[in-house]
Amino acid sequence: PLNRSFNLGIKHGESFYACLALGMSIEFLPHVCTTLSETEEKIRSVCRSLAQYQESKKTRLWYRCTWQYILNLMGQGDGDPTELEGEAIHEKQVMDNQTNQRGLSTVYGIAKFQLAFHFGLTAAAAGRIESIGKLVTESMLSPLITTFKFMSCLVLIDAAGKGYHRRRCLARARRFFKAIEKIADDGCVDAVPLCRVLEAEFALLSGGKDEIVFALYDTAVVNALENGNMMFACIASERAFLAQRAQRQTAHSKPLSKSLWKRMIGLHVRWQAYGKVEWLTDAYSGMEIDMNPMDEINIPSASLSDPEDLMSELPGEPKSLI
Repeated sequence: PLNRSFNLGIKHGESFYACLALGMSIEFLPHVCTTLSETEEKIRSVCRSLAQYQESKKTRLWYRCTWQYILNLMGQGDGDPTELEGEAIHEKQVMDNQTNQRGLSTVYGIAKFQLAFHFGLTAAAAGRIESIGKLVTESMLSPLITTFKFMSCLVLIDAAGKGYHRRRCLARARRFFKAIEKIADDGCVDAVPLCRVLEAEFALLSGGKDEIVFALYDTAVVNALENGNMMFACIASERAFLAQRAQRQTAHSKPLSKSLWKRMIGLHVRWQAYGKVEWLTDAYSGMEIDMNPMDEINIPSASLSDPEDLMSELPGEPKSLI
């Protein structure tokens, strides 16, 4: 519909509204494209079209923030992956044009927040939640805002786990969770795996049984793959790995299972998030895992083609929850 709106707008000489529709399509692309390279290609094409139809330079910066966010996940940023620096944009450009630009401030803030989330900067991500929250409203139900609420919930849970204003963080996390549950109840299938992940996280906090917790994570991975949303599948698989890691650290027991590591790395490779894969292997290279992490990066894509194949090595019967 957005592409059709763009074409109709150009046809009837309404270039402003045509460009607005085309620009709005960018926030949907990470959720409908199965690889980051496909997402990046389409965003690049959109930015080229916007420049062609003379969309304002300040407005184009909104879209370039998302473009650079994707490039960073692919490992194609300049330097620190949490900074918006590279082919698409430089942060100084945003700083110079941010005055009285609510939209630009929102998109820039969310891109920075998401990079901090993906690359393990919990404190930096938590520090942005409140400022971004002031820029968005409950009426904004775009994929960008829903993803922000989901990631915010996980960041707040992590902050609470580290003893940072535990009650306050968990109260805010539950509010975000309820908002996402409502979206799922209203029929948005893409929100269902988010609910399963958050159910697993809160079950962990309350001392839930391992088989229930990890079955919820597994179901989230399957649901996300069935929806074609690789980003949510990757996040669910990473949270399952981190949950097992936390348990092993507490119990000082056997090494981490290679199946969760293999699934996490394999899904990120399938998504083509090579920057994130490099970060994961660096972050956990010193951990005792029942395999060499780098051995599993070149997992054949065929091994990930069927969601049920991902469950074959895992305990429990997640299929009963699907």
